[in-house]
Amino acid sequence: MLSRILIAAALAAILVSGTAVAFLRTDFVANNLCAYAVATIEEATAAQVTVDRCQMLPESGRLTIEGLRARDAQGRIDLKVARIFAEVKVRPILQRVQLKRLEIDYPELKLALDQGTDTTAKGGQCLPDVLDRFEFGRVQVRKASVDVKSGGVHVVVPRATVRVKGDGSRLTANVSTRRGSVELPGRTIGLVSTKAAGVVDLRGAGSVTVSRADVIGTDASVFVKGTLQDLCRPRVDAAANVHVDDLTTASARLIPGMLQGVSGGLALDATVAASPGKLTVKGDLKLKALALEGFSPGDAKLHFDFTPQRLKVDKLEIPVLKGAITGGAQIELDGDLPVSTDLRLAEVDLGDLLRKLSISHAYVTMRTSGHVQAKGTLSPLQLNGAADLDLADFAVLDRSYEKRNKAQRMFEFARGHIATAVNVTKERVDLRKVALDVGGSHLSVESTFFTDIHKGMQLLAHAETFSLGDFKDHIASLPA
Repeated sequence: MLSRILIAAALAAILVSGTAVAFLRTDFVANNLCAYAVATIEEATAAQVTVDRCQMLPESGRLTIEGLRARDAQGRIDLKVARIFAEVKVRPILQRVQLKRLEIDYPELKLALDQGTDTTAKGGQCLPDVLDRFEFGRVQVRKASVDVKSGGVHVVVPRATVRVKGDGSRLTANVSTRRGSVELPGRTIGLVSTKAAGVVDLRGAGSVTVSRADVIGTDASVFVKGTLQDLCRPRVDAAANVHVDDLTTASARLIPGMLQGVSGGLALDATVAASPGKLTVKGDLKLKALALEGFSPGDAKLHFDFTPQRLKVDKLEIPVLKGAITGGAQIELDGDLPVSTDLRLAEVDLGDLLRKLSISHAYVTMRTSGHVQAKGTLSPLQLNGAADLDLADFAVLDRSYEKRNKAQRMFEFARGHIATAVNVTKERVDLRKVALDVGGSHLSVESTFFTDIHKGMQLLAHAETFSLGDFKDHIASLPA
């Protein structure tokens, strides 16, 4: 719809010029060219058209229209153009018109797509059939402004420049804009500038191949290349690079109220495949100092596969102090966010890991390496799984991990191995059916670590073989 309106005046200029050249010595055509131009634009836009001045030079194939205005009664279209200049050459045997030069100066377009009726071209095409009869040369649109409203979306671009060069059926296009905004219900996206270059085919349903599109916004920057097929039912295949340096401000403006406690930044490299009713996004994501909904994963790198129903993550890497968590996860994007994980831990500090999961006041400290699998939900946090881990510098403290520098070690060992079932909630961490091997000691343990500092922890252990020497010869402050 928008593309039809923007080119309607240009088509009329070309068509009228072509007709005049073809019937150069016909008095009827010479006397009615401007009326024919107005009628052509009215047919293309379904609007009432007026012009201040129209001049045709049939010998040179040049047409100039000044002060064009197109409006309809429903308020759907309001188009103003200061000047349209067209230079054409008619090829009557091929029934085609060659556009040598087209200039459109200071067009102002206001378009309300919610008003009036659908104007899709006959035959299911989004672009008028008359385009098939034109060969484009050079086209330039100077200092255009666009104001489009549709379904609660309001796009304003106060200044845009378009340059097009024809090569047979292909149009090489360059578009640049300065400033602008996209208003959605309850949010506004500010635009600083855009630059785009690509190839456009306006025949049939139309297609666009973008070799480069840089969109610099006030809260995010996007760099895109790809293809768009069928302007009536768009199918998009694109590669995108996105940078957001301040997620707090960006989320507040773009998706207000949807995310709580979000902060940090991100860099995204992704491919996008979209068609009506379908969306798939795959790529690599880097997060910096991320916090979200009480979780604080911090820095992270991952490869993902996203659809509106599911998020699959692999090649995950989350630094945890001097260690790291690697592996993958899958989240179903509905209800309480079902999740499954398969993770590898390398020298991970338990206290820092629990902090990232928004679990504070744990009374245990240790470093661990090994394998953890879990399933459950993220909202609320409820994970159940199994762990097979090597432990180092394990200690049960008399106060929370956050105060570990002043804590007394109630029970500790240097190194061991643990196999256990794990249950994690926001309130507690339960270890069930724990098999703990420390040196020559073999223990069966049931334990609960509460996040409430007043509840502390519960520990029940049974030992077939137990040596105090494996536990640094003390229990609490009592030497043994």
